[in-house]
Amino acid sequence: MDKKELRQTIIEHLKKHNGGTLSTVREDGTPQASGITYVNDGLTIYFAMDPESYKKKNVDRNPNVGLAIFKDYFRWDRAKAVQLAGRCEIVTDRDEIAKIETLLVQKFPWVVGYAGVMEWATRVGPVPYYKIVPKTIAYLDYYKFGFNQYQVLEL
Repeated sequence: MDKKELRQTIIEHLKKHNGGTLSTVREDGTPQASGITYVNDGLTIYFAMDPESYKKKNVDRNPNVGLAIFKDYFRWDRAKAVQLAGRCEIVTDRDEIAKIETLLVQKFPWVVGYAGVMEWATRVGPVPYYKIVPKTIAYLDYYKFGFNQYQVLEL
């Protein structure tokens, strides 16, 4: 697969899935894995974090993260996944925040009327949005590439 096709395949995989496992580093240097729900604009991943969460504190201290996006495959020979490494940073630009909110409503239209989210946001205050800008992305497709085989996109 050439670089352009690989890039597009990864973007489609990101659009098709809703969540992933974010890896951060705790203060003592040990890893922490946390589930996130995300939207993407191209290869950039956006998500909100509870202001009091461990993952937010970890990212604020050390912005280097990993993210794995996959579904639970019963047949390993059908597995597809995106595994990326990059930097995670808070989004402060109002235009970018507006874009994130539009992407969230497009991907998860039900959230507009979900009282649980509104109650939570009222309780915790402003919920910050973060973005992951990937540096390296591995795309796994065991059916297409073979078991435990992947292609890497360096950015």
